[in-house]
Amino acid sequence: TLYEFSSFTCGHCATFHTKIAPQLKENYINKGKLKLVFSDFPLGGLAGAASMLTRCIDKNQHESFVDTLMANQFKWARARNSKEMLNQYAYAAGMSEEQVKTCLGNKALLDGIMAERQKVINKYQIGGTPSFVVDNGKSKYDIIRGAVSYDLFAATIDKKLAELEAK
Repeated sequence: TLYEFSSFTCGHCATFHTKIAPQLKENYINKGKLKLVFSDFPLGGLAGAASMLTRCIDKNQHESFVDTLMANQFKWARARNSKEMLNQYAYAAGMSEEQVKTCLGNKALLDGIMAERQKVINKYQIGGTPSFVVDNGKSKYDIIRGAVSYDLFAATIDKKLAELEAK
C-alpha cells in the first residue's frame, strides 16, 4: 500500500497526482500489485476547505472531484478569489450552495481532518507534503518525502514487493 499524504494547495502534490500517480496506476495498481490511499494533510485554511469539500461531495463524485481539484490547482489555489473558485468546482461537481456552506461550516469535520493529520505527524514524523509511506504489511515501511521521480517510487515499490516474495 502506498499512503499519500497530500495538501490540495501543494504544487508538488498536484504534480504527483497528475503525473506520477497515473504511471503508478498503469504499472502497479491496475495489475493488482499496489493500492494507493489518499490522505488529507492540509497546509492552511484553503487546503482545509478543499479537504472538507472532498469529504462532503457525493461518494460517486469523490475521485473525479479530487482529480479536478489537483488538475486545476494552479488556477484556483493561487487566484485572488480562491475560495470562490473552490466553491465553483464544488457546484460543478453537484453540490448546492447550501451544501457547500454547511460543509465548510462543519467544525467537527475540520477537527476530524486535523486530528487525522496530527496522528500522521505522530506516527510517521511527517511534517510536509507530499509525503508517502510504502508499506507491504510484512517489513518496516519506507517513507518518501517531497517531489521525487517516478523511478524512485518504482524502485521503492519493487523493493517492497521483493520483500513480500522473499518471505
